[in-house]
Formats: sequence, structure tokens, C-alpha cells
Amino acid sequence: MKFNQEFFDEGLYRVGTRCEKWDGCRSEHGDNVIPLWVADMDFPSPPEVQQAILARAAHPTYGYTAVEDDDYQALCDFWQRRHGLSVTREDVMMLP
Repeated sequence: MKFNQEFFDEGLYRVGTRCEKWDGCRSEHGDNVIPLWVADMDFPSPPEVQQAILARAAHPTYGYTAVEDDDYQALCDFWQRRHGLSVTREDVMMLP
């Protein structure tokens, strides 16, 4: 899927879905407030994310998963790539 301007402009109507951004804000501040939070987006998750969550949810148990070496590597690589910060495995504590 290509994430072009139309994808982001289409939006996703979330009022009435128990969404903190819209429903929580309105219950606390009334209908005259427009929440402009960046962390809570109003467009759908990419299909790849939806498929990964559905595949995991199809497993018959939801116990804690073990943290493996590739998990640490992915986290360290992300911080280096995104923020230019060198993080080592020893700098990190993974929590479920």
C-alpha cells in the first residue's frame, strides 16, 4: 500500500468508539474542543500492521513472550537510525 496524500486525507471517524482523543476529551471538556494530539492519529493502521496483529491474535494464548537477541538489535538499530543515538543491549531493559 502506498501512503500518499489521499490516505491521510481520507481520515477515520473515531467519535463514539471509546477513543480517548475524541470521546474522553469531549466528556472532560465538552463538544467545543478539537483535540489535536499527534500521538493518536485519525487514519487507519497500515494493512501490514493489521495483518501482523491478527496473525498474533489467532494464536490460542496471550502469555508473555521471551525477549530474544534480535529484539534488542531491532531496538538499538531503531534508535541509531532514527535519532543517531548509540544504544547497547546493556543500556536497555525490556519489559512486557
